[in-house]
Formats: sequence, structure tokens, C-alpha cells
Amino acid sequence: MANTGAKLKAIYHEGEQQIAPVPVMDLKDATATATEETLLSTGGTFLASGAVWLGVERLVTEGWADQLFGICIVAVVAGFILSFVGHRQRARRVNRLMRYCPKEDPPEEPQVA
Repeated sequence: MANTGAKLKAIYHEGEQQIAPVPVMDLKDATATATEETLLSTGGTFLASGAVWLGVERLVTEGWADQLFGICIVAVVAGFILSFVGHRQRARRVNRLMRYCPKEDPPEEPQVA
């Protein structure tokens, strides 16, 4: 029974990585708000695009006096507001996590041997 089973060959590479301590609560908040911002942004975009499509169709077939066209205008505004809130929430989450990242250090000068 030679050469049976799995073989593992470990290869190690050198590397450097900057790490920053982040509180667990900030990570939990970031993952929770990521879902909310995605739902707000996609829901708002879907609402606005559907309302624009229906509004153009109603405008062409029925004209300006159609009540459904007025509702479409309100839905477009609501969709844009939802999308804006989602994008704003994303920016707030990213800014909150970026405060743990160190500022860019100036590049090191090469050492002459």
C-alpha cells in the first residue's frame, strides 16, 4: 500500500503586512450595516428605474394629467432618496473603519550597501 493517502507539502513565503487592531463591535456594526446599505441602494434603484419606465409609458399614452404619472414622479423621488441613504450609509461605514488604518507613510529610501 505504498503512495496512498494525501500528501501535503508546505511552502512558506516571506511577506510583510501592516495590521491594525479593530474593536469587535466595529466589525459587527460594519457587517450589519453592509446588508442594510445594500438593501437600501438596490431597493431605491429598483423603485426609481421602474417608476421612470412606467412614468414614461404613462406620459406617452395618457399625458400629463394622468394620476399614475404623478405617483411615478413621487416613486422616482423616493427611490433616489433610498439610494442616497444607502450610499451615504456605506460612506459612513467605510470612514468609520478607515480611522483604524494608518495614514500613508512616505516611501522608504533605498539603503545603499
